[in-house]
Amino acid sequence: MSVRGVTPAHESARSQRTWTDSIQRALRRAGITVCLITAISGLAMIFGLGAGASRLGPVGLSLTVAAQAAIISVLVLRLVSRWATGLIVLTSVLGIALALPAFSLADRPADWWPSQFVFTLIGFVVYIERSWHRWWVAGCLLILNGTARILTWPAGASHDLLVRQVGYEAGQAALIITMTYFTVEALLSAARTADHALNAVRRQRTAEFIANARTTRARELDRFIHDDVLHTLRIVALDRRAVPADVAIEGASQLANSMLGEDVDGRAPAGESGLGARLAQVTARLPLTVTLAVSGSRTIDVPPDVEDSFARAVTEALRNVVRHAGTARAWVRLHRAGLHVVVTVTDRGCGFDPDAVHNQRRGVSASIADRMHDIGGSAAVRSEPGAGSTVTLTWAPRHYARSAYVTGAASGAVADFFPAAVKMCLPPLLVNVWAAVWMAPLVTRPILISAVSLIIVVAGLVACAAGIRRGLRGRQSAVLTIIAWGGSATNGLVLPPGFHNTALYWLSGGAASIVLVQALFRPVLEAVICGVGLVAMSVGMCWRLLGDPTLLPTYSACILAPVMAVVVGVLVRRTVDVLSWDVLRSQEYTVRSQTTDLRRANFEWELTRRMSLRHNLVLEFVQGVAGKRLDVSDPSVQARAGELERQVREQVFQQLPADIQGELDRLAELGCQVTVRIAPEISEPAQQSLTAALIAAQADQQSWPAAASATATAAASGAGWRSSLRVNSPPPQVRDALAQFARTAGWAFEEGTDHVHLVHRITAEVL
Repeated sequence: MSVRGVTPAHESARSQRTWTDSIQRALRRAGITVCLITAISGLAMIFGLGAGASRLGPVGLSLTVAAQAAIISVLVLRLVSRWATGLIVLTSVLGIALALPAFSLADRPADWWPSQFVFTLIGFVVYIERSWHRWWVAGCLLILNGTARILTWPAGASHDLLVRQVGYEAGQAALIITMTYFTVEALLSAARTADHALNAVRRQRTAEFIANARTTRARELDRFIHDDVLHTLRIVALDRRAVPADVAIEGASQLANSMLGEDVDGRAPAGESGLGARLAQVTARLPLTVTLAVSGSRTIDVPPDVEDSFARAVTEALRNVVRHAGTARAWVRLHRAGLHVVVTVTDRGCGFDPDAVHNQRRGVSASIADRMHDIGGSAAVRSEPGAGSTVTLTWAPRHYARSAYVTGAASGAVADFFPAAVKMCLPPLLVNVWAAVWMAPLVTRPILISAVSLIIVVAGLVACAAGIRRGLRGRQSAVLTIIAWGGSATNGLVLPPGFHNTALYWLSGGAASIVLVQALFRPVLEAVICGVGLVAMSVGMCWRLLGDPTLLPTYSACILAPVMAVVVGVLVRRTVDVLSWDVLRSQEYTVRSQTTDLRRANFEWELTRRMSLRHNLVLEFVQGVAGKRLDVSDPSVQARAGELERQVREQVFQQLPADIQGELDRLAELGCQVTVRIAPEISEPAQQSLTAALIAAQADQQSWPAAASATATAAASGAGWRSSLRVNSPPPQVRDALAQFARTAGWAFEEGTDHVHLVHRITAEVL
């Protein structure tokens, strides 16, 4: 047995993952998503231009869309430079200038033009530019947006509406950009703090792992002997009708390689990696029909020792199915829920009472439960007589600083980091209040829509605060959905006749801020349901008020705002889970990789010492079976396997006193196979008495005949102990030595034609 290695490059790639790098990667993804949706809206506006529009209109819109595509390219390829930023800004400004005449021909206020492009451009400049230049560039772009709105304003339209429109859009952009900037800074600051804590805890856990490496290795040796050595000897000893010859030979070959440290059974073949591939190999090697189901990625990547523990625990669970369940079929399912990797092994066999076998069945306790406990995981067994069994194995990377996670939130979000992430919900929430101040007087029910906007803001803020403290319940999420849908519907119903200004329907996107809150604190499906309802509502309201379906692309702002909220919400939730999994798993790789060599070092030497002389006997035997020098269908070979299994089990798991074990090893060197039956807590006098008898049986180190064997016992008897030694077919010198020992040491001596039997009673207090 050995731990599967990790290449230095592979390990280094994992160890370099930090919260700071991960947050920056997530911000790039969010920017790419927003720019992509904005570019799609620009394409819709190109097709929505009327026949009488300026010919330069499509050219200008194409340039603005190209600028959005350039932003996406910069974020994807990380081609950050002032030349690239300047070129993108100039392309956008030129595109807006060329498209202005096309919109100035409209007989109504230009809808969402060019604000959506200006806002994403400002966000890009603020995020990319790391000096004071970003603010004056952002200010110039806001002036450009206001100027474009004034120039495209129809001559007959209300000037009061123009003032409100420009004030609303300028304040909206300033509020969103400013708060987004400080939110990003808060996220990065929290990430840097988390990285410092991560490094400190990593050093502490590494020291703990090194201190516990020897103890863990000793337990792993016991499991290897039980799961591999004894199991392989057992399948060789069984009748070939129960275990086919090729299965027995393959098992012997795997054991021989493992004892020599050359291979690990169940290793995924070249070209495949991950826990799913490893389990596929494990299940294919057993005499059982196993259905393996992997939810999500087959390449769920965990540290090597964790992968080994999962593979061996699953192997032992399936072996228990073969031995005890009375069925030839089982099911194995692997999936990851947040940070938790879960493997279940299920059968529909005879079942059993877990409480009745908890302390007796070593395969369940040591080979499954204790093995998972050693890697920081857990194992649960659920079974009932006649109802089959289910073994559930679970492991998760440890929290970087505290054991607590945010209740009800994305399972990977950690308590010290999550409050900063929640701040991203604040800008779209607070914009609702700003929109109501400027635009509410223009709808039919100003007071009603102002109150509804305030309710949405308060509900969102309360939900954020409650989510950070204790998470959101399902009923609270349902109330938030009702508030969001009700707010969007109310805004649609109070729109004035002849609705042509998308700014008047601000709750189409404002209510969608609830989607972000749900995405952080509730299952992502609830956020999707809320968002899809808002999209359907905005389409229905625009269709009803416009009356002309061909105008829908022009009013894409009302439709795309909730779409953007759903996409960003799902992306944020997904990002939080992925970030936490990658970073915390990276910590596990770093900590565990430093103890891998300790666990692997001198494993063969430790195994030889633990099994004593049986190691060489077992290794020679399984090599003979693997090389087909020994026929596994030969009854004598099967009997030899059964005898070796018995000897190893007695020696390893009976925990004999060191002096008795030493004399047994010397007898084994002479060719005598000794069966030992010693009661727990043997008294010191009984231990010394039996040791002396075993020394006498060595008889001047003479070799024993092949038929010779011995049985040594020590058991409590009344108020004392009874020790005995029976030797079958002893050599003459051994017979004489034992007779002399019995006379001088006070043992009762019985001699038969083919055996001698020595008995000694000690009238000491039973311990």
